[in-house]
Amino acid sequence: MNYLHVELVMIGGKTIIITITYRENSGKFNRIEHFIPLQILPEAELKDMQVDEAVLQKVKELKQKQIIEQDREFLVYSPTNILRIDPNKLSDLEKKYRIDFNKEKII
Repeated sequence: MNYLHVELVMIGGKTIIITITYRENSGKFNRIEHFIPLQILPEAELKDMQVDEAVLQKVKELKQKQIIEQDREFLVYSPTNILRIDPNKLSDLEKKYRIDFNKEKII
């Protein structure tokens, strides 16, 4: 499988956000976010750019590893909208048909 996706981007500052959300055995939810700032420059300005050789070497190693592991299956999770439901707000149908057992008298 090839996961390489090339898309043109506008020049300027960008941020890659990596978010991991998980639930512990105790039921507690945790969220870890990592922000990676990027500066997209026009090609003319790249001539004066200093390249970190250690980072360049790491990118080359990762690219080689990607070629070797092409046949592995990965799950791709697309961003999802978080839906928060307020338990104190009721829809019109809930207001009309809701039975509140706390207020009802049982004979």
